[in-house]
Amino acid sequence: MRLVTIEDGPARGQRLLQLRNGAGLEVEIAVDRGFDLATLRFRGVNVGWNSSVGLRTPSFPGDLEHGLGPLRSFDGFLVTCGLDHYGKPAEGPAGHFAYGLRNTVTYPLHGRVSAQPATIRGYGLRDDSSPVVWCEGEVRQAAVFGEVLVLTRRIEIPLFEGRITLTDTVTNRGFRPTRHAMLYHFKVGFPFLDESSELTGQFEKLQHAFKSEPRIPSDDAHEKVDVVQPEADSDGLVNVGMRNPALDGGVSLQIEVRKAQLPTVALWRCWQSGLYVVGIEPCTPLPDSLEFNGDDSFEFLPASATRRYDIGITVAAD
Repeated sequence: MRLVTIEDGPARGQRLLQLRNGAGLEVEIAVDRGFDLATLRFRGVNVGWNSSVGLRTPSFPGDLEHGLGPLRSFDGFLVTCGLDHYGKPAEGPAGHFAYGLRNTVTYPLHGRVSAQPATIRGYGLRDDSSPVVWCEGEVRQAAVFGEVLVLTRRIEIPLFEGRITLTDTVTNRGFRPTRHAMLYHFKVGFPFLDESSELTGQFEKLQHAFKSEPRIPSDDAHEKVDVVQPEADSDGLVNVGMRNPALDGGVSLQIEVRKAQLPTVALWRCWQSGLYVVGIEPCTPLPDSLEFNGDDSFEFLPASATRRYDIGITVAAD
């Protein structure tokens, strides 16, 4: 593992944690972009997706452009969406923050957490009977008379396996209830994504529609989203993913989540020229209400309360 700083271009000044292991897995952690996974490669082959913005430092205010400001820095294999909102830009009441000068809360596209720099809590090699390279960061999304939400993320990669584990905890460090929602925007791109790619796991019910789409770049293609409510196995786990049988003899990507934590999974794709991307998106239920209706509201996190999310990512050769 290595901590580096980018010295040129739109990402200048950002810190990256570079993780590599003996199975050929390469990951870059964007420390200053929500501690997200900026890059994913397997045995030298790109699996993740990067956009035209070039891992830009997210200095563009998300509230601008009618809440679409985050598209100015949208990039990488994983963009975490939250901590109080995901989905389309929205506006809701602010009474739960008890501040007379603020009547509404503005929620930009997919929230603000991916634009927040993290504090690195540690990184290194745990050298025991099951050695792993690991790193841990803390991301704070906060405002005066607003939310004070803290994401603590630990990432572990076994030394000789093509597997990544994310352990996230989100805690309301404020003294008022705060809206909470999470979506994990895992995005894949070329060459892992091409005309040969297939859906796997509990996405298989979408396989026919997926294969029938013209999966070649098109100048006028629009984005599409399908949402599934997958059933958990006997261990309470849900598995969704993709496979490319034509890439180096076959390479697969599997995302594993706990149904009780992230009960919904969306499949986003856009075959538009210059984008060409598929997103695998485990998420909490989209909140039905933007208004606080008491401490029993699932959409809100009481003061000092914590929620946990456990995610496994496996990349393997056939």
